[in-house]
Amino acid sequence: MRKSLAVCALLELQAWLKPDVLFLSEAHLCKVKEESLKRRLLFDEMLVAGSDGRSGGLVFFWNNDITVSSKEVEQNFIGIRINENSEAGWRFIGFYGEPSSDTKHLSWDYIRSLHAAIDLPWIMVGDFNEIRYSNEKEGGASRSLRCMQAFRDVLNDRDLEDMGYEGDIFTWRRGKIRERLDRAVCNPRWADMFPIAGVVNEDFGLQAELNRVMSGPLSDEAISKQRDIQLKMENLSEQEELYWVQRGRVNWLQHGDQNTAFFHRFASGRRKRNFIKYLKNDSGEVTEDQDQIMDLASNYFQTLFTAEVQDPDPTVINKVLPSVTTEMNGKLLAPYSREEVKKALFNIGVMGFMLSSINDSGILFERILLMRFS
Repeated sequence: MRKSLAVCALLELQAWLKPDVLFLSEAHLCKVKEESLKRRLLFDEMLVAGSDGRSGGLVFFWNNDITVSSKEVEQNFIGIRINENSEAGWRFIGFYGEPSSDTKHLSWDYIRSLHAAIDLPWIMVGDFNEIRYSNEKEGGASRSLRCMQAFRDVLNDRDLEDMGYEGDIFTWRRGKIRERLDRAVCNPRWADMFPIAGVVNEDFGLQAELNRVMSGPLSDEAISKQRDIQLKMENLSEQEELYWVQRGRVNWLQHGDQNTAFFHRFASGRRKRNFIKYLKNDSGEVTEDQDQIMDLASNYFQTLFTAEVQDPDPTVINKVLPSVTTEMNGKLLAPYSREEVKKALFNIGVMGFMLSSINDSGILFERILLMRFS
């Protein structure tokens, strides 16, 4: 799915839930876009683990109301401690599993090393790039039993419990293949600290409509409807870009880049340049008071546009050659004829039936029943 669709869903999520923290897996964002997304989602801080260009890319956002410390950033995970110096302290791990079967053992080694270093209640959330059981996949080739067992083993060995889910079981889709790759796992101490915590696989607005279609039977009709909804979401994203182009007065938008950060900066910078900090009055005195600046500007233009203008020099006027001849002027001043009105109406795609009468002044009154061509 294109990034613009994900951004639309994130903005809807932020407006509805107003979360204090947000973790993104496989973000694939450059630094400029990460900063732009942080501002648009109204977060104060962020941590980033960069992508290798093909996969990965983790971002963790939070607000300053949350006490965050002991930040760790690696290619496959972001780790933070929340409320570390209080009895309510706990650890959050945002995780991205190795996508290749040949390197999945590295993911399980990461989890084992993290478990050994953590002495707090902790939760791990993200894209593990693996399923536990065959019912967590639909379509495509069957997953290796050995790979699924290795994933179950590392969770059992480290006493990590899958927190389950509400909503759609599948979190990743491509064509007619669907899998549950994203999940949250936690240790018993974290589960005891937050006994009613849970995972909800849910979307909003057009994204929710899209996923309802994608979670149903994967027929050709359903795939066609998916594309229609995606097109609507992409159009909404383009409308936002075009708004910033118009506001920023930029004529060289490269459509599809989705980089609205530039246009935000451009329009905001232009607003700063247009701000009048001070003005000088007729006496050369400088004022920075906004009310006085408004009075000075108003008085200046009132004087400018009400200044006396001298009569034009006739010697200059006489040298201006006329473009409209007497004959042309006569035709322009002549009254409209019935045929001229009829011709004009028919030329703009209108059929008319006219009833006319002439009054004492020679003015033609037309009462017209109009039928416009479709």
